[in-house]
Amino acid sequence: MIDLNHDWFEDGSEYCLINAVDDATGKTTHAKFTTGESLINIYEFISEYIDINGKPVAVYLDRHSAYKINHPKDQFDKEMLSRLQVACNILGIEVIYSKCPEGKGRVENSFKTHQDRLIKEMRLAGIKNIVSANKFLYDYYIPKHNNKFSVEAKVSGNFHVPITKYEKENLEWFFAKKEKRIIKRDGTVNYMNTKYQIHKKQYLPAGKQVNVVTSMLGKLKIFSGNVELLFDIIN
Repeated sequence: MIDLNHDWFEDGSEYCLINAVDDATGKTTHAKFTTGESLINIYEFISEYIDINGKPVAVYLDRHSAYKINHPKDQFDKEMLSRLQVACNILGIEVIYSKCPEGKGRVENSFKTHQDRLIKEMRLAGIKNIVSANKFLYDYYIPKHNNKFSVEAKVSGNFHVPITKYEKENLEWFFAKKEKRIIKRDGTVNYMNTKYQIHKKQYLPAGKQVNVVTSMLGKLKIFSGNVELLFDIIN
């Protein structure tokens, strides 16, 4: 999987094409235009990929900061793993990082083709925005591209694993952001300019450390250890 910023619509503005290619066949298994390379863009791409194909056994990624925290200790300290790495670990997907652009093989080569053929195809079709471009990808371009450029694998078969109901329902939490906060004297927790009142029946002493967990879709939970706390928003 790789993303690439480029002037895809020939209007002087750069957009991002996130692209997944099966290394065995060269087949594009999912592609999507986005406005950038943020974690929410990557989350949405992976969610769609899994819905369409199932979970891959492994993904081969570049070292973009959204994919990996570039720190000397990050391969050994689980607390420093990026949110994408954490999610892949939960889903049982192996993450392999490329050390150079050439190491990404087929997916790198596919972009050279897309920058030539896809831009011309969209120009002829009058495509000038992301919504139309993504529909064009699915309805026309990707099937045509795969028919022309994909090859037979040495070992046939689909090795994707179906996503479970639990995984699908909780995917946004697998990418969650986790931050520590302290219980105040009045039993509240302050987070992102909002005050949360912990229910009195779940009394915690002032100074107690809790974890505030925010899902990729903006939902919030507060935990004391493994116990989820009930709360009210008071401002």
